[in-house]
Amino acid sequence: MRKKLLVSLSLALLVSLLSTVVVWADEPSPDWSDPATVRNLVEQLATAGDNGAELWEQLPPEAQAAVLEYATVERFETLVTTGHLDGGCKMVQVERRAFSPVGLHLFSYFQRIDFCYDGEAITSCTRSRWGEIYNGPWEFVGHVADVEQGGAGYNLYRSWTKGHFQMVIGGVPVQHVYPWIDMTVYGDGSWKHSSGGT
Repeated sequence: MRKKLLVSLSLALLVSLLSTVVVWADEPSPDWSDPATVRNLVEQLATAGDNGAELWEQLPPEAQAAVLEYATVERFETLVTTGHLDGGCKMVQVERRAFSPVGLHLFSYFQRIDFCYDGEAITSCTRSRWGEIYNGPWEFVGHVADVEQGGAGYNLYRSWTKGHFQMVIGGVPVQHVYPWIDMTVYGDGSWKHSSGGT
């Protein structure tokens, strides 16, 4: 009787385990073309800490490719914002925006100059520059180059700056991007800009 009970329990346990394996095997693989699925995976990788590298290596190739397509920089756009400040001064801001192949705004690099002028010379100016992350496993490492010319008392002020961003997956940097912004403001109130970098 006792032997029959053990056999029955063993068979019941075996059937239960087999049905679990069958159910797991029947689960469909994730749809790596779905942005929400990939976004969730990117968030898991970003919060995996020391286990990130191991998690990345265990992903199937199609999942790795989907993450890279979701978060790799493919193109840039430049947005310019201007405005008038008190005392007849002006503000000029240039933003270099990075986008992924699926159109996701990943990060931006900014430079802003506030300046006052008297028609011939710059009377005062301040410059600020920074990076902002919006999506994906990106980090703003910092500024890697800087050139300034002129300023208060001169007929112009020029500022050229370059930033460094890196995409980190599983604790390993897999893409580096170096956007730059060049701006010049003049004593007559005019200004110009250019930008680039990949």
